[in-house]
Amino acid sequence: MTNYTNDILFGTIMKAQLLILFTLACVATATAQSITPEVVSSGGGDTANGSGGLSWTIGEPVSESVSGTNAAVTQGFHQSHFEIISVEEHEELGFDISVFPNPATDFINIEMNFIGKLPAPQETQFTLVLTDNTGKIVMTETIKNTSAFKMAMQHYGQGQYLLQVTGADGALYKSALIIKLK
Repeated sequence: MTNYTNDILFGTIMKAQLLILFTLACVATATAQSITPEVVSSGGGDTANGSGGLSWTIGEPVSESVSGTNAAVTQGFHQSHFEIISVEEHEELGFDISVFPNPATDFINIEMNFIGKLPAPQETQFTLVLTDNTGKIVMTETIKNTSAFKMAMQHYGQGQYLLQVTGADGALYKSALIIKLK
């Protein structure tokens, strides 16, 4: 064999080895996010097509950032499921319930105004349930025969809370996302 043939053979072997290494690196990178740590986030989403998929989470801790000339990718821990919490009003139940100020620091006011077509009930009872962003109940209060209630918030940490107001019959009258500032 000539040196020229040896060079071509060596180049072909080297290209094959580089292709194998590149393929292994791609497989290792594609499975790198299969670890178990999770994050509770404020939002995100996912999309997929025939050749791949993309999932993202807003508010997750950053573990690595890589940037190129056309794009930047920041990697972190991604949660494995979504939990949807709705914020609803049910005026058809006869009460207009207002929650303010929001964001709050020291307290929030809850006003319950009867707007039904029938005469206002003589006795009213509402149950207030406040949960933190992990779903843990941090406060439960039952209030009777009042149209206004002032709920203390200064003892709770900064973050997002869900307030649910239910009637004596268990019907959900209002749910509101409360943002607690310092």
